[in-house]
Amino acid sequence: MMKKKVFAAKVLCLIVLCLAAGIRAADDVVDISVGSNVVLQWSGLSNHVYSVLWAPALTNEFQVLKARIPQSESEHVDPFHASESEGFYKMERQPESAFSSDPLVVADRVVDRIVLKDKHWPNYKLDLTFEAMLEMDRVTGDNTYSNYVFQRMDLRNWTPGSVIKYDSPPFCHLDYKLYQTSGDTHYLPNFIAQSDLYWSNMTRTVEGAILHKDGDRYAMLLDRLQDYTSRMAQTGMLTGDTNYYAECAEQFQLYRDILRDPVSGLYSQGRGWLTDPNELSPGAWSRGHGWLIRGMVDSLLALPDGSAEFVEVQGYLEELADALLAVQAPDNMWHQLIHLPPEESYPDSTGTGLILYNLALALDEEFLSGASYRTAAEQEHYLTM
Repeated sequence: MMKKKVFAAKVLCLIVLCLAAGIRAADDVVDISVGSNVVLQWSGLSNHVYSVLWAPALTNEFQVLKARIPQSESEHVDPFHASESEGFYKMERQPESAFSSDPLVVADRVVDRIVLKDKHWPNYKLDLTFEAMLEMDRVTGDNTYSNYVFQRMDLRNWTPGSVIKYDSPPFCHLDYKLYQTSGDTHYLPNFIAQSDLYWSNMTRTVEGAILHKDGDRYAMLLDRLQDYTSRMAQTGMLTGDTNYYAECAEQFQLYRDILRDPVSGLYSQGRGWLTDPNELSPGAWSRGHGWLIRGMVDSLLALPDGSAEFVEVQGYLEELADALLAVQAPDNMWHQLIHLPPEESYPDSTGTGLILYNLALALDEEFLSGASYRTAAEQEHYLTM
């Protein structure tokens, strides 16, 4: 079990990285020569060092020279974080060889950026990152990240008894992860009630597949599928009602029948987004497949081992994993459009992170087995900050 946890922890940073999509270093970073000194802010919330004048990623280039410099000695005060600061660090820039590529260190750097921005209002990218932070603590046995997440939930007024709507935000349900982390069962009654509303409120295709609502448009979407199916499986596990298991497996089967290309095994991102409501979205996106494999793995974690629904979804997972391995690029990444040759689209850190993490988790949980899957998950991947 410990070996599994270590392997999962080493790959977990990739999901944190991909969920921090859109957070990047500033383009106008000041060039500081090696050996020069600079004072950087220290946040008391996470006990990590943040740059005030430069992008947070630069902090890994510095070596601590003197800790807890009094604030009065620094010219660089960040008013937004002043109430959280307990002091400042004086740093010296190190050569690039000092960078660490250890996955846990990379994850720490990415989370630093989340904490620096200090946002807390519901947003699916932020909430998915919060989920990853909670899972990181579960795997490592630490509580640094989870303490921060629960502080942000307090700012939202998301208490264990709060009604957290199933679509706020879409594509994730953070309240289930909060329950898993805290063990507080007061999260569950409203989670289950919202699952019932989710099931009953969904608009469906003539085949019975659930539809995602975007403004006045309803269309099939892999992003929505993964959230809905995993929530159904989790609710079934919590209530013992096998109808939820059946609904989970049926939705995977319907989406597979409609969106999957039988030759490549890859899925269209959806149906109904074009002028013709019956036309599939062209091509296959890496991020969409990341969502899909996430939904399958999260569902299997809740479905009863050996049940008909478990066996069915596990078969879909193995089929999908085989299709993904066939289109992994020579740089070990998955590119944006995985139905095309790798040189015709950019490497996609978001899709790659989602796929890698869920491959690793599926291996650890023995939903998948085989050297080819482990080789794909453990190879060096050129994800950049």
